Amino acid sequence: MSVCSADSYSRMLYAKQILSADQPCDRRPGNAPADAGVTYSDDGSVHLCVYAPHASAVTADVSVSGTNRQTAVLEKGSDGAFRTVFAYQKNFNGPANTLLRIDGNESLDPFIPIIWTNNRPYNCIEFPSEDMDWIFPRKVPHGTITVHTFDSEVMGRAERVLVYTPAGMQNKELPVLYLLNGSTDNETSWFSVGRIADIFDNLLADGKMMPFIAVTVNAMLRENGAVNNDRDGALERMLCSEVIPLIEGEHLRTKKNRAVAGLSMGAYMTADIAMHRPDLFAYAGTFTASLSQTPEQIASMYTRSGYVRPYHTFLQEVTAEQFASMYRVWFRSTTTQEDHPELFEADDRLFEQAGYSALPCSYRILYPAEVTKWNSWRCGIRDYAQLLFR
Repeated sequence: MSVCSADSYSRMLYAKQILSADQPCDRRPGNAPADAGVTYSDDGSVHLCVYAPHASAVTADVSVSGTNRQTAVLEKGSDGAFRTVFAYQKNFNGPANTLLRIDGNESLDPFIPIIWTNNRPYNCIEFPSEDMDWIFPRKVPHGTITVHTFDSEVMGRAERVLVYTPAGMQNKELPVLYLLNGSTDNETSWFSVGRIADIFDNLLADGKMMPFIAVTVNAMLRENGAVNNDRDGALERMLCSEVIPLIEGEHLRTKKNRAVAGLSMGAYMTADIAMHRPDLFAYAGTFTASLSQTPEQIASMYTRSGYVRPYHTFLQEVTAEQFASMYRVWFRSTTTQEDHPELFEADDRLFEQAGYSALPCSYRILYPAEVTKWNSWRCGIRDYAQLLFR
């Protein structure tokens, strides 16, 4: 019998939490004030209150995009709480990674929603956005979210996927969308930050989306179960040989009933998997650049593993006519608030040179400048979902 070491077991428990925050209880622990956490004013301003009665200083770094960030020094009150107010800014919206420092020490606040990012639990503040009501729960039928754990031979350990199934369709045979997360996130991110369950519930209720199952896979997984940014073929092997049979069982779908999509790092991996395995996927969605990368990204992600991306050969060998026969939808989207918007434009040129851009199956959206990174990924999955399985 193989037994996990104490260290590997504790790391597994640490990384596989489903982190969330509920409404605050009327009885707050530790005499925390009623406004502890995050509250909002009608003018869109965000009020942050951190209860730390024994601290001398509290700061908050909040970031909605790579260069779109704010740092605040909170003011201590007589009740032991530190407070600040972030005034509404039209281009500072959506979920913000929030790093609190209490007396210089990085801290998690129990009254602020907690997500998984930067390879650790992180506080997250949702900043008000215009015209984004479709990401929040409405009084509509709600789908279910289930957790499936399996023994992965590829990774050499137990892994898991999270599965969204539309309301009332738990026993239906439905097409499947496989979703990949970005760098330093994991399989919880599309639900906790991307809000895909609410987005899909609302689209289905409005008749804008065909019913399908959505499966989130930890795209950070590498050879032998490592979790890092180095790109290799392990995730693709696990997805194709283990996750797809797990989800689809004996009733394996044809490629016309299977889609893959991803954001940021997951967009690169989506392009690699879809171009390498067009026999499995008829739909591909990439939210951010999906082919072009900076020299620094290439050096950091591929040098050690020796992984060679398939798109170089694909673009040379696959004609526009062949591309159109392979894919029903190839969707690309981004925002200028992305870290490297010029890479999306470089992808444009590659698709144009290959003759793919003019095809009916090719979709491309650049969201307005005020749309931040995560909001652009939410918009991307919303717009991509409406094209699937028609």
